[in-house]
Amino acid sequence: MLTLIDESDDTMTMVYKLEAPYTVTMIPPTVDIGFGTMRALSANNVTGTICQVWAEEPIVTISIN
Repeated sequence: MLTLIDESDDTMTMVYKLEAPYTVTMIPPTVDIGFGTMRALSANNVTGTICQVWAEEPIVTISIN
């Protein structure tokens, strides 16, 4: 997924593809959404005393039962 944002944006939408098809029925499903944040933050040493830190996309898993 490619997400382009800049400092003037105040909202963002992220769309993920389902791993398996889902059929709509009269019984509502249970949706489990997991966010893995282990690698959602990156950093780089810009100079000897300045460190640049930025957010990365979390790992998202979605299951529908």
